[in-house]
Amino acid sequence: MRTENRKNILYVCYNRYMKTPIDKLQALATTTRLNMLSYGEIAEKIGVKHRSQAQYYIKKLVEDGVLIRKSTGDIVIAPSEDRPSLITLPVYGAANCGPATLYAEGEITEVIHVSPSILKRKPKRSAFAVRAEGDSMNAANIAGKTLEDGDYAIVEPVTWQNTLDGDYVLSVLDGLGNIKRVKIDTTERRIVLRSESEAFQEDIIIDAYDLELYSIAGRVIDVVKRARYE
Repeated sequence: MRTENRKNILYVCYNRYMKTPIDKLQALATTTRLNMLSYGEIAEKIGVKHRSQAQYYIKKLVEDGVLIRKSTGDIVIAPSEDRPSLITLPVYGAANCGPATLYAEGEITEVIHVSPSILKRKPKRSAFAVRAEGDSMNAANIAGKTLEDGDYAIVEPVTWQNTLDGDYVLSVLDGLGNIKRVKIDTTERRIVLRSESEAFQEDIIIDAYDLELYSIAGRVIDVVKRARYE
């Protein structure tokens, strides 16, 4: 493939499919010498308001090994052999973001592979993914992302005792997987599992005395958005 054609394809991807500023920056770096642009110009191209944001994202990609800052001042994409390896996560079936009607299968149904910059931080070795079904969390803010039908929720194992107010969790209620946000009601001594949706959704309320009847599979730390094709 000729270099010019390759750049055109990457530019189309950059404009149509890249959703986050860091995605856009990585795509931009494949076609443009970043050091030839000002931080203000980079900020405009990746869709952020402030030059300091562009500077932050460049620093993050350099720290992640995706970009290299050469002694000459050039900032370029790292050669493929120098780039960090993909993060592999087992997918343990599906979990509801609405009424708990789907079982979390408890066995690996698929595996996903993502580059490090897809996630806000590298997950623990024990982390896994579940596929979200339903739209009751489509107004959530998990690592800066919503959780919509078909997305993958990235989960790190944790217990109720280590769960904090405001955490997003994968709970298991009567053997059914459910993704909600935790609200700790200290006045009434209970846990409220709340939806964060553009449409009204009912809460799940669990008395502290009954917590042992329910289990928590882990804390949702990030989201891998499902592929959307035009």
